[in-house]
Amino acid sequence: MERKYMYILEMAVPRGIRRGRLLIEVFGGIVRGQLEMFRNMTEIISGSCERGRIEFDGCMKTLGYTMKYHASGRITKRHAELEFDTEKGRFHASGEPDVLSELNLPRDEQNG
Repeated sequence: MERKYMYILEMAVPRGIRRGRLLIEVFGGIVRGQLEMFRNMTEIISGSCERGRIEFDGCMKTLGYTMKYHASGRITKRHAELEFDTEKGRFHASGEPDVLSELNLPRDEQNG
């Protein structure tokens, strides 16, 4: 069974709080999706999810550079708590459901 999660994220970085979005699709424990941070959308390269515990890898792009990350944490249909490990350090992000995106999903695709 495929599950979809959409969050509005807030990430604490050295220059303050940055807001973005996270779309996660979980199918058979395998994670795919997209991260929008620093006004750039990037694909999740690989990941896994089991019993609400999630891990995934990707790259974040800023105006000046691209950095790889490994994210880990917990997700539920109501909340996300993640740590992003990068070459620049570890950054905490928390998220709430993206209600506007959920309204556009057909009823059978929502995480009821």
